Amino acid sequence: MSKVQCFKEFVNERLTAAAEQIFRYLEETVAKYEEEIDRQRRLLDLIWKPEIRLRRAVVHEQREAILKYVGALGKEIRGGAPRTSVHRHYVINDLSI
Repeated sequence: MSKVQCFKEFVNERLTAAAEQIFRYLEETVAKYEEEIDRQRRLLDLIWKPEIRLRRAVVHEQREAILKYVGALGKEIRGGAPRTSVHRHYVINDLSI
């Protein structure tokens, strides 16, 4: 092999190695930018679309009231006590517009 051929092969190998290194760096950079864009998109979603949460205290109080009522009914049925008529009056607000 002539010196020119050896030099040509050497230059070709070095250029190939440099091109591979450049593409590897480019892929890493693009991946970092995509991660940053995804992070910023999630932040924007949190700001523009806040999650609506129920108040646990209200739900807990309602649950406790229901459990007490069901428990009282269970005791009444198991105790064999005569059933008494319970009249409940509900107030319905007028919602006409």
